[in-house]
Amino acid sequence: EVPPGYRFLDTLRYLLERGGLLLVGLPIAAAGSILWAPTWWGTRWVVRRIETTPETESTYKLASGAPLALVNTVAAGGVTGWLAGWAWGVALALAMIPVGLLTLGWHERWRRVREDVRLYLRLLGRPERQARLAGMRQELVDEMESIWTEMDG
Repeated sequence: EVPPGYRFLDTLRYLLERGGLLLVGLPIAAAGSILWAPTWWGTRWVVRRIETTPETESTYKLASGAPLALVNTVAAGGVTGWLAGWAWGVALALAMIPVGLLTLGWHERWRRVREDVRLYLRLLGRPERQARLAGMRQELVDEMESIWTEMDG
């Protein structure tokens, strides 16, 4: 996803906008990362011990992640309830799913911004590379439009 041109001010604006959103979401993402770490680690541990193929890996992740997520949610709510009172434990358990989804979105946005900034830095001061990548991008766009036209026709 190479844009046709990278200008410094546009890139800086992009970084400030996206970076600002990342900064605002960081506390929730940090909490979600901590809360959901046992599920992530457990799923990873299970899938590493099973011989999977690229076609079956997602199935094993889902099959092991779903029960681990339930156990993790109940355990986090239970520990919080025991330490701070059951109302807090229930509130945490109910908040874990939206916090987890926000955390996934935050991590995806972080990955995307990091990749975009790295690409910009690689192209900085290298107009020939930028032109080559922009040309390749245009070729891909043209090919996809051709495919869509062919499928519609």
